[in-house]
Amino acid sequence: MRKYILLFILLFSPIFVFAQTGDTTQTGVITPQYAGICSDFYQIIWPAQVKVGSSHEYIISTWSGWDISGNVIYTLRRDGAIIEIIKDRSKYLRYFTTPWEISIEASIVNTPISCEGNIIKKVRVYESTLMYIGDDLSLIKTGIADILEKKDILLEGSMDKTILSQNDESQVVWNSIDQSDTFVIGSKDILGFFSNIIKFQKIKPINFTKKKIYIISGFSKPFLSKIIASSLSQIGATRVFLISENQFYSIVTRLSTGEKEDISIGQELSYEKWNTVYSLNGFIEFLAYAWFSYQLLAILLSVTFIVLVLNFLKQIVGFNVFGIYYPVLFALTIVSLGFSTAFMFISIGFISIIAINLFSKKVHLLLHAKRALLVSIYILLLLLILWVDNFFEFSFIDYSNFDNPLVIFPLFITIILSDKIFQEDINMFGKSWIFDILQYGIIAFTIYVLFEYKTLQYFLISYPDVIILVVIMNIVVGRYMWLQVFEYFRFAPLLRKLDEEE
Repeated sequence: MRKYILLFILLFSPIFVFAQTGDTTQTGVITPQYAGICSDFYQIIWPAQVKVGSSHEYIISTWSGWDISGNVIYTLRRDGAIIEIIKDRSKYLRYFTTPWEISIEASIVNTPISCEGNIIKKVRVYESTLMYIGDDLSLIKTGIADILEKKDILLEGSMDKTILSQNDESQVVWNSIDQSDTFVIGSKDILGFFSNIIKFQKIKPINFTKKKIYIISGFSKPFLSKIIASSLSQIGATRVFLISENQFYSIVTRLSTGEKEDISIGQELSYEKWNTVYSLNGFIEFLAYAWFSYQLLAILLSVTFIVLVLNFLKQIVGFNVFGIYYPVLFALTIVSLGFSTAFMFISIGFISIIAINLFSKKVHLLLHAKRALLVSIYILLLLLILWVDNFFEFSFIDYSNFDNPLVIFPLFITIILSDKIFQEDINMFGKSWIFDILQYGIIAFTIYVLFEYKTLQYFLISYPDVIILVVIMNIVVGRYMWLQVFEYFRFAPLLRKLDEEE
């Protein structure tokens, strides 16, 4: 057995010795293994397109992502001529002052992998940057970037979903926005876009004061100026313009011909405080710029128009609208809670009123006692319905409405409305109670549709001065003293008889 072991050692020991002689010196120190061209293993990372007035840090890294901490010799060249040499640095920080095309060469000393040649990165320095973010990148046609590049202007484009996604790619886009001088927005979801801009602004602020912002949108200037006023106020943008697609190409043409940047195209959306004293439109814009919700402004303006409609239906048509306040309150409850939840609340109120009326026939109760009992029965029925929906997993109810404790206010409004509708306005034991309920439902649904009618909201937000005309029309309708439309039909036979007698 020992003979076989000795024979094995004699046969294979030269192989082990040969394997080590290629990797060690006589001192026993392991030397770097030659691997070929350096650019195949290392790279200079960070931007290849920069703007005048910006500074960037360049470092050496392997293609797998490991940074090199050893000493590096950096050489900056332009048209082959050496501009600067920096030795014994692990990183290279450069402040760019002139638009040109340069190359950064890096020579690594004592690399872990022995290689030949330098690592080269070409960097293009631009005078200014035009950034476009939108749904349709086809606006940035082939050739536009080359035309602008001749004037040392960088054209960058990104899809709208990039900034909306809030991921690593959106951080790169945000840095590009920071470097841009002219910022063009072509997003259809303009509110969602600015909402994300505000979120990024809170994390990493950008100075939008000196940036010229162009918005390509189908909305009118009076409307757009109000719905984005709060966003512009929060990010500090002061030079904002509404343009069309053709005007966007005009901007590109002017930049490519070297015209002055202070020449603006489009309709200015920037806010001016002193314009608020001249019109209601300026005052509404002032409120929007002061972070007042434009949705609430739209509802307030819509209410003025809706009460005019109710006034017209009552005074001229002769429709029973059951007052002014309560139908509007009921419609607002539907808007805030949703149709299904509001219908559930009013149905519970209807059942509670029926129960109270039946009980009061047996046991006489005073008015305050009846109302106190109504509130108690209403809440018990609501809890019972919620329990049934959860226990049997019907999922009829939208429970997101109950996340906000303030839902108690529309709930109590519904109780008040139920008491008003089914106790005072409608005689539940009369012959026409079904017709009255149907009529009330039509009125409430009409008001709800008007509240949800976006075109009406857009019009009133865009031209709020029309409210002055609404006020005048309310006065005119209130002075109407002739026969109502329903009365004409009702007394038509009598009127015909009077005409015949005359």
